Amino acid sequence: MLFEEPSILEKLDAAVPAPLAQFDAFPKLPSTYRARSNSRGVLTLLVCLVTFTLMLNDIGEWLFGWPDHEFSVDGGTGSFMTINVDLVVAMLCSFISVDLRDVVGDRMFLSNARLGIRRDGVKFDVGQATTLKAHSEALSVRQAVAQSRNSRGLFSSLLQWDSTPYMPRYKHEPDAKGCRVSGQLDVKKVTAANLHITTLGHGYAHIYSKTLIYFVAV
Repeated sequence: MLFEEPSILEKLDAAVPAPLAQFDAFPKLPSTYRARSNSRGVLTLLVCLVTFTLMLNDIGEWLFGWPDHEFSVDGGTGSFMTINVDLVVAMLCSFISVDLRDVVGDRMFLSNARLGIRRDGVKFDVGQATTLKAHSEALSVRQAVAQSRNSRGLFSSLLQWDSTPYMPRYKHEPDAKGCRVSGQLDVKKVTAANLHITTLGHGYAHIYSKTLIYFVAV
């Protein structure tokens, strides 16, 4: 009479203590203790609806977002800081020169686009300008941060996707009578600097009409 040798699984089952072998981590209830509910799918639909709502809100924030203002004290030890410049001058780009000069006398010519400043011909529109009084009535730092935080809400990015752009947009026109000066400047923190936008001058063989010298900035 031949006896089959027990398999490895049977040997492992035999080595397990009896109390542990009878332990059931997921006990099954008899059918007599269970009852079906008529509204068993309402909770599932509610969870799916909330999940879909949160997903739409996250997608809207990722696609559109909102301007966020954050101010902090500069604790670094660097000697330079970056400043953004964006303005429009009512003069041809070929007639103006851009340079930066600090109190020490150091001067940096910025007319070259490789130095961070671009000069693009645009249409000069006074309607995009703001008065000096409007700058004095601007929001303080605390008001700007509070307004940015209060503007956040559920679906705020989706409901305001067609609002006015945060920054004005200019259409580039090479032969336009206006010039947009934009870019980034690395200036010294200690010695204050002045940004100069000047004409080419009347000497040095620069021949052009004086009527084209008309300094108005937006």
